[in-house]
Amino acid sequence: MGKVTKFLSLDEQYEQAQSCLKKGDIAGAVKHIKAALVKRQNPGGWGLLGWSMLQKGEYREGLSAAKKMRNTALKVPSKPLLAIADCLMGRIHHEAGRKVLAERYYRESLDAHPRTETCVFLGVLLNEQGRSIEAKVYFQKALQIDPQDVEARYNMARWYYTHRDYERTVKHLRMVLDFNP
Repeated sequence: MGKVTKFLSLDEQYEQAQSCLKKGDIAGAVKHIKAALVKRQNPGGWGLLGWSMLQKGEYREGLSAAKKMRNTALKVPSKPLLAIADCLMGRIHHEAGRKVLAERYYRESLDAHPRTETCVFLGVLLNEQGRSIEAKVYFQKALQIDPQDVEARYNMARWYYTHRDYERTVKHLRMVLDFNP
């Protein structure tokens, strides 16, 4: 008797993709995301595929998926979705070493819809470029959006440590531990 193939629903494909990502099986996640995208061109699916490809270090394919997400967001139109797509494109460019493009997309993301993650990513990028005063501004903006964001607090603590303000370093690190024991 032949092998029976079970076709997964769209939701099941995404659940399987998430499960694979949690296990670190990026290739399995990509397989399920692509199968879901065949059924329906979902911008969230394109974003998930872009993020998964970024995790694999496959920047070209990740950027292609992020662009498809961005194009969908422009058609909808949805500023929060556009912000996520631009942030993802910035993150891919950042990881690929294309700092100018990364900064451009991070800033476009913040113009569309300010998000904590994007502020932190831009702050880290600026810090890497030796633009520490600008970096601090974006870490502070992230904390204005979400005062309990652990990544923003941690990066703010690192900024103060680099600038030898140990009292504020300790203050922010204590808050990190309070929010995320």
